[in-house]
Amino acid sequence: MEPVREVTLREIQLAVKSMSSIPYFPTEEQGRAVIALAIQEFCGSLKGLKYTIRTACKKMPRWLGIAELRGIYCAGGFAPLDGEHASTTIPELQPPEAYYPPAPKLLRPPEPSAEELEEFNKFCAAFNAKRKPDLEAKRLEEAREAIRREEYEAFQRRHEKKPAETIQ
Repeated sequence: MEPVREVTLREIQLAVKSMSSIPYFPTEEQGRAVIALAIQEFCGSLKGLKYTIRTACKKMPRWLGIAELRGIYCAGGFAPLDGEHASTTIPELQPPEAYYPPAPKLLRPPEPSAEELEEFNKFCAAFNAKRKPDLEAKRLEEAREAIRREEYEAFQRRHEKKPAETIQ
């Protein structure tokens, strides 16, 4: 087993340059510098860097971004230096379906019996009977409030100051 060593900035720059074969990969120096800095944040071994770049060049149909590079790195079994794990959208690099636990089965509650339905209907009727006076009281209060508002507005109109008549 080869010893793990940190990746140098020069190795990262060469790796970024080698990804230029990926369609739509950034051609500007600033874009490539950002990619190199991002790789430096998560890539901790030369083996991981080589795997990531080789896989990206083979599997990316077009440039999919830095997050996808991180996903490739993590899919290769490498732990990111900054601890931020990511997944890839490339199907061949995703874990097999057996990796995911099966979804829990949702159980339907049993149908209520005739007695339970009758009890529920009685409860609803009693609840609505208690609620009706509350609704009527609320409607009455709303009507009173509307009348008060109308009276107040009429009072304001009656006592509204009129501009002084000009002397001719």
